[in-house]
Amino acid sequence: AECDSLSDISLSDETEKIGYASFYGSGIENIKIPDKITEIPESAFENCSSLENIILSDNIKNINKKAFQNCTSLENIKFPENLENIEDNAFSETALKEIILPESISVLGNHAFRECTYAEKIKLSSNLKTIPIECFDGCKSFTEIEIPEGIETIEMNAFQNNSSLKHVRLPDSLKSIDLNAFAKSNIESVFIPDNVEYFNRQAFLNDTEKSPVTLMCTENCLAIKDLEDAEHWRVWNDYELKIVNSRDEAEKFISNSSERR
Repeated sequence: AECDSLSDISLSDETEKIGYASFYGSGIENIKIPDKITEIPESAFENCSSLENIILSDNIKNINKKAFQNCTSLENIKFPENLENIEDNAFSETALKEIILPESISVLGNHAFRECTYAEKIKLSSNLKTIPIECFDGCKSFTEIEIPEGIETIEMNAFQNNSSLKHVRLPDSLKSIDLNAFAKSNIESVFIPDNVEYFNRQAFLNDTEKSPVTLMCTENCLAIKDLEDAEHWRVWNDYELKIVNSRDEAEKFISNSSERR
């Protein structure tokens, strides 16, 4: 750890494990993780600001807390096909240009990709149930995202401070949208699926000078009372509620609104 002059390292094919904070703060630029290693430990490459290229074995199933946090030169990574878990802050404050998660991923940690400000594309796994706290907070470069079917909960601040985000498609499986989930984005209208049971009225809060966000739902939406309360919550006059007959009607409205701008 803290070996600033260490720029290149070669691990033996027989290496089965690397330890906690093994390369913390080093000057390493390139590394290939051997096939026998099955997890990246906590803080293994944290603060490696020169790290540009890393090749991960498909045998890796777990990337632990802060494994690549603050690797500010890391622009690209191919996630292993068998990866199951990315823990808290694992890739926060990196320079990743896209985040394409394999379908094997079932758990993301809090702040896992926070402040990945250069990420222009994000693709999630349908095996996730929850998008956790501040997972993509401050990812300011991506403009749209489709939340896949299977996800049930979007937790507090999950996508907040994403100023380029204009379009989000929420899945029918979704049940809960928490505090500031999409706050301070550029979303102008969104369809809330029928199965949503809880909608926090600050979920889509924008800056005061922006137009109100149009919330659309059918009369069958389980959270319709929350949405009505949000519309009448006049602290900043942030919402307008529009009752539609179907998702298709809502998506046509969103598409037409985009074309008019």
